[in-house]
Amino acid sequence: METLGQKISEYRSSLGMNQSELGELIGLSQAAVSQFEKGLRRPTPNVIKKLCRALKIEEDDLFSEEEVEYDKKILARNLNELTPEAVRKLKELSELLKRG
Repeated sequence: METLGQKISEYRSSLGMNQSELGELIGLSQAAVSQFEKGLRRPTPNVIKKLCRALKIEEDDLFSEEEVEYDKKILARNLNELTPEAVRKLKELSELLKRG
């Protein structure tokens, strides 16, 4: 399974771009891009959006099915700690998200 960092590196390389150039496009340093690619640092959701625009890809292209399944497990585990009102709101939100 490819890591997020490996995917960023592959998409960047496929565009003939170096880490410095990608860093400029997303407003971060070459060192930050290097850390993302090596898995030493995880990009924030906002940075992921910038990366996708710069790399001309969709966010789904960066995440594997295994990562999505892991996130689902984390969400399910966290449900046990929510109040009934929070669960109701989360259910409403999930219905809205399913509709697109």
